[in-house]
Amino acid sequence: MRTAGPVQALGLILAMTLPLTPLLALAPNLPQLFAHFAAVPARDVLVPMIITIPSVCIALLAPIAGTLIDRFGRRNMLLLAVAIFSLCGLAPLFLDSLPAVLAAQAGVGVGEAIIMPAGNTLLGDYFAPAARQRWLGVQGILGAILATAIVLSGGTLGTISWRAPFLMNALGIIVFVWLLLWSWEPKAADPGTGVAGSDERGFPWAAMARLFAVTVPISILYFIQAVELGLIFSHLGASSSFTISVATTVASVGVIAGGWWYRRQRQTPPARNLAVILCAYGIGLTGLGLSHSYLAALPFGVVAQFGNGLVVPVLVAWALRTLDFRYRGRGMGLWTTSFYCGQFLSPTLVAMLVRARGDYLGAIAWVGAGCALLAGIVWVLALRRPAALATT
Repeated sequence: MRTAGPVQALGLILAMTLPLTPLLALAPNLPQLFAHFAAVPARDVLVPMIITIPSVCIALLAPIAGTLIDRFGRRNMLLLAVAIFSLCGLAPLFLDSLPAVLAAQAGVGVGEAIIMPAGNTLLGDYFAPAARQRWLGVQGILGAILATAIVLSGGTLGTISWRAPFLMNALGIIVFVWLLLWSWEPKAADPGTGVAGSDERGFPWAAMARLFAVTVPISILYFIQAVELGLIFSHLGASSSFTISVATTVASVGVIAGGWWYRRQRQTPPARNLAVILCAYGIGLTGLGLSHSYLAALPFGVVAQFGNGLVVPVLVAWALRTLDFRYRGRGMGLWTTSFYCGQFLSPTLVAMLVRARGDYLGAIAWVGAGCALLAGIVWVLALRRPAALATT
């Protein structure tokens, strides 16, 4: 029986960075895309879809991908997905029409819909719970560092041409070769594949439903941090894209700290981690909403991003501990969809609160106050009912 180590873990971490690559590389270059396709009818609707189509594909197709992963093999499907991602992701370098670019981005989304559940499933299969927790923490740390590097590289490439940022998708070729050489198809007897006492049970719908019910609202808050932070800084006086980029990069130190802190934990129950996440959101978002300058808001941005650094490791570890080897792909596919629902629901929540409150920063402070209240409730429940949720 082969034993997975740092080479396999780092390969999977790189693979799970791929779904973020087009979003992070292209988002700073949206003005260049609008300028290039200025003559295209309905460009105001179609150009942003270059960035959003992959996320829509993930949300819609991840459950189907999860079932295919369990049926045809984790490694096989991951290699296929990375190949699709690489081919479609680099295709816009040679395409001229907006419909062709959108079709290529849809192909990228298909690849991403498989990569997310397949990568997390293999991480669960290769590693026992204690090692898995350490690598999930490392994923949070490296993910933040890589995200910053992708944003900066994409912005630099965007100064060359509107096509150049798509070169960042060449990372998929490196990942494909890495996985081809240093990964294998896991077996049910491998260290991380089983859930004690689960050999005869079916899919754990009740346990996963509890996880989904937690994931959707937490992911809404997660994407508020991820999407709105730059806009918050702009409302607080950060007037240039460079200043906003620097401020959000400084705040991302919190994500690294969250991943580091999770890596050092020892079987902390999810409820306690959720209370910490909500507390970080409560302090961070309330402080951001009440600040009078972006410099004063920076420490609160770091605190809020600390919560984001915990979210994915905590929820993925919870899911992997709940799912048996036979159903892990299917379960992670469903979890991926529930998580990405937050990306589409978060703008709606913010817009409703802005309409009710009358100003943007006030709405952000309201979200923070709600998180602080929920943090207290969850912490009390975690103390009174420590076995209410499965351990991570």
